[in-house]
Formats: sequence, structure tokens, C-alpha cells
Amino acid sequence: MASLVPTFFLLAAALSSLTFAYAANNNNNNSCPNYEYIFQVGDSLADTGNRFRISNVKSSYRADHFPYGEKFFGKPTGRFSDGRLVIDYIAMSLKLPLLNPYMVKEANFSHGVNCAVGGATVLNDPFYVAKNITTAKDNRPLRSQLRWLTTYLKTTCHTRQKCSKVLGKSLFMFGEFGGNDYYLAFSEGKSIDEAKTFVPYIVKTIVKGIRQVIRYGAKRIVVPGIFPLGCFPYYLTMFSSLDYEDYDEFGCLKAYNELAMYHNDYLERALSILKLEYSNVAIIYIDYYAAVKSILERPSYFGFNKKSILKTCCGIGGQYNYDDDILCGTSKVQACSDSAKYLHWDGVHLTEKAYYYVAERVINGISSKEFQFSPIQAETFQVTNNMLHLLQNKGLFSGSYIEDPQQHLKNFLSICVTQRHPNVTPEAIRLLLFPFTMTREAQTWLNSLPINSMATWVELVKQFLNKFYPPNKTARQIYEILQFRKKTTETLQEIC
Repeated sequence: MASLVPTFFLLAAALSSLTFAYAANNNNNNSCPNYEYIFQVGDSLADTGNRFRISNVKSSYRADHFPYGEKFFGKPTGRFSDGRLVIDYIAMSLKLPLLNPYMVKEANFSHGVNCAVGGATVLNDPFYVAKNITTAKDNRPLRSQLRWLTTYLKTTCHTRQKCSKVLGKSLFMFGEFGGNDYYLAFSEGKSIDEAKTFVPYIVKTIVKGIRQVIRYGAKRIVVPGIFPLGCFPYYLTMFSSLDYEDYDEFGCLKAYNELAMYHNDYLERALSILKLEYSNVAIIYIDYYAAVKSILERPSYFGFNKKSILKTCCGIGGQYNYDDDILCGTSKVQACSDSAKYLHWDGVHLTEKAYYYVAERVINGISSKEFQFSPIQAETFQVTNNMLHLLQNKGLFSGSYIEDPQQHLKNFLSICVTQRHPNVTPEAIRLLLFPFTMTREAQTWLNSLPINSMATWVELVKQFLNKFYPPNKTARQIYEILQFRKKTTETLQEIC
């Protein structure tokens, strides 16, 4: 995990950063700020045509051939689906033109650029060489895409000051990233345990890239997690098991999904630390895993065929309509008659219909007023390196049934009572720091609360315990927590 550094910030600015879409439409809870640009880095889930414009490119999935693109565009565009991708739906929702790929030099880039490339990894080739893994010569990892972005900025806005203004009016889509790193490892015969050791390096590199675009001036950054790998036809076919215990209730491979969850948890925790460091930047994590899981839980509700929920629309052969030797885009493979009934397009990518529901999560995220407390009168508030470590070491609260919300509050308060700052009340410190201890379901709940609905610490504690602890057990705990004090004879170690 990335190391923490001392961070100094204005309390008012930190409170503002708790809201992702706080700027232009503060009176409309369901609208996005007026973004003028979108920037995208990523892999084939976001590539709108870069890969097939790279010289001498080789690709198993021929997104430059029919039936790719048939659903919306009526022709192949280099998108790895039957139609639109998540980034297309986002652009449409923001009333901006569809994002052109960087490799189309004659394109209109007046509203941003898409640097995502199909097959792109996060990590660079030397990492894989050391692991005896062969990478494709046409791989354009995260570092290469950020170089493209740098070139774009130099040729459009020219100066750092002007580029900072451009990025300040922009939505920056940072991924999804990481899926190809694991795909590459498994295709070279690496075990799940070995692939798991890649996670810290992958997340560290993603965070390093985010820091780079923040230095350029990015203010609103979306960072998606990866999909449940074990639910994709490629994995289900290539790594099938005779042991039914290896599959979950949806028919997905548990071990591969556990890797995806480990990656996502590691990424989300790293982003929580990054948010503390950059209080004036809105960084939002989007749970792509949960988006697909919700469809698997209720396929009919979303309009998908339950019987074919794990099969490809564009494929041939086997239990999952997938053959790794005969792929979509070749003459032997035809697409299904109604891709809107299918979750999976070609075995490793989703259909346009599925991407619509994934995009819905992103759009809701960038439109929502993430949790914001009432303005607090305070002067400069210093968050020390030690306090940041304590917040993380005490643990984040996700809302899981196995977690103890009362203990989380006590742990949190044991840190807060050690903080004394002129002109900043203990209640202000609690209200400011508490959102940074939330993650996953708990963070979603926190973000759903109306702005200014939690004006006091008492109100917040009541709401938190009512949500995550049975009401009949709450009254006594509320009293104990609200009466929590550090005794004059107690040391911090004794409290903790």
C-alpha cells in the first residue's frame, strides 16, 4: 500500500471534496457539473478505435470486423462490443460528442481524447519479463497512454496553466485497469496465488498515474474496479472444474472472482488514502464488479435471458458458446439474433445492453451529491501523518454484517479525542473525518443522505447505528458513544 504523507488543508475545502459533483449545479441533486471535456485511459472496455490503428497490430478479438459494432454504429469501429461502451453512454449523458480515439489524427478533439487501448496492461514489460511472461509488442500500457495524454495537452492547451484549466473542467475516466494483467498471467500458466502477488504493483501503478493527472490539473476522477473474472465465458471455458464446490450460486468460478474482489478492495483502500492527501480533488471509485453481480442476481429484471446469462452472444461451441480457437470476428462465427438478451458479447467483453447498466452506475456516481455536512466555522486544520496512519490502521467500515458498527465508532473516537486544534471544535473534527472511514456499502449509504441532513455528531451516530445495527440494541450504545471521553489518567494506548 502506498505510504501516507503529512497533509495540510482547509477544512472548508475538505468538506467540499466530500461531494463529487459539487461545482456547477449545487441546487440540483440529480445533475452533473457542466463538464466541457472527457479524458479516458484504459483497455478494451473503453477503447473506441485505438488498437486497430496501431501499426502491425495483432489481436485475437477482431473488433475491426463484423459483427462488432453492428448494434448502434452499423459497422465495426474498433469498439470491442456490438455497440456502445460505457464511455459512450457517459459522453451522451453529459451532452458531449462521443470521444474520438487518440490514433485518429484528423479527428475532432475539442472535447477531450480517448487514449484507451485494447489489451493494455497496467504494468510495463520489464515486470513481466522478470516473471517469464511474454507481452505483446503492440501493448500500450498505462505509462504509454499517459504519454499520449501529455502529447495531446502540449499540442492543444500548450501551457501548464491553460492545461490545468482544461482539466479542471473535465471528467477523467481512469480505467477500468488491471483485467489484462491477470488475463496475461493466466494465459502464461500462472496460478491464482501468483497472480494475486501482482495486485500491490498494479494498484501502486494506477495510483501513480492518478497522481500524474492530478499534477496536470485533473479535479474529478472516476476509477472503476474490475469485473468478476470468474463469470466470463473465457475463464469458465479455459479454467473449468469438475468440482461443483469451485462454482458459486451463479455458476461463476469462485477463485477468480475472489482475485477480482481482492484487487478491488486493495484499489479502493488505496484511493481512500489518496483522497486524504488530495482534499481538493474528487476521486470516486465505481464498483464494476457489483454492476455485473446485480445483473446475475436478477437477469430477467434487466431484460436478459437467464438461460444464456453466462453464454456469449458472438461465439461458437461448448457450454458457454465459446471456443478460444474460433472467436468472434472470424468468418466461422455469427452473432446471436438478439444481443440485448445477452450479458456477454464475445467471451471477455460485454454487450452494449450490459454496458448501459454499468454506465448507469458511473453516471449516478458523477451526478450524486456525495455526503456533505453543514458548513463548519473553522480555521486551518492540520492532519498529521500519525493521525492518517491511525485512521487506516483502525480499519474502514464497509457495512458488512460481520462488522461491528459500535466498535468502529469507538475506534474512530479514540483517534478523534487525541486531536486538539485552536478554533476547531471536536464535533467539527468528527464530522470532517468520519466519511473517510467509510467504504463500499457504507459509503454508498453515506453518499445517499441529503446534503446538510447531518448537522451534528449526535444525528450522524443515530443514523449510522439505525442503518447498521438492530434498533432494539442501539439505545444503550448511542448513549455510551456520545458520552465517550478520554480520562485524564488514560494514555492513548490504553484507550486503543
